[in-house]
Amino acid sequence: NEMTFMEWFARAKDNITIAGEDTIICRIGSEYKNYLTQFEKLRNIWDNSGVPIDGIAKTGYKNDIFKTSANLCSLCISLRELNQKTMFEASDSAFGLARNAMISMIFLGLFTIVVGIGFSLFLSNLITRPIRRLIGGTHEIAGGNYSVSIPELSADEFGQLTGDFNTMAKKLKSYNDMNIDRLLSER
Repeated sequence: NEMTFMEWFARAKDNITIAGEDTIICRIGSEYKNYLTQFEKLRNIWDNSGVPIDGIAKTGYKNDIFKTSANLCSLCISLRELNQKTMFEASDSAFGLARNAMISMIFLGLFTIVVGIGFSLFLSNLITRPIRRLIGGTHEIAGGNYSVSIPELSADEFGQLTGDFNTMAKKLKSYNDMNIDRLLSER
């Protein structure tokens, strides 16, 4: 397991990104060196005695190596918990940003729809108002009122059409007046 531990420990040392992580990693490195030193002492006792682990070695294991190993394990758990806490905080932050972005996009979309509807109503009214005036004028002429005149409010196509309508209305009035004069003179 030493190779696996060293591989992951090297990765952790090369990837210090969180406040307090460097302190835990230094403590893990120090505690691991302490563990190796104590383990080497135990191995020397065992190698020198030539018999299976005796009472001194068992006591050394319980008092030194086991405690160091537990401390090392505790430090590794602290490092993992620090990284997990940071990942959860980053995830929560990303979720909050995504939620805010979604809310902003909804409001922006609704605003765009409202502005689009308002603009289309304005534009349709701008286009249909001159047409409604012309329709009203044609109803007046059809009813016999040849003196109708529609004000020319623009110089675009609708303005030209309004001018032509007024010219037509004047000519119809003059023809009507001529016809009335002729009828009166014939009587």
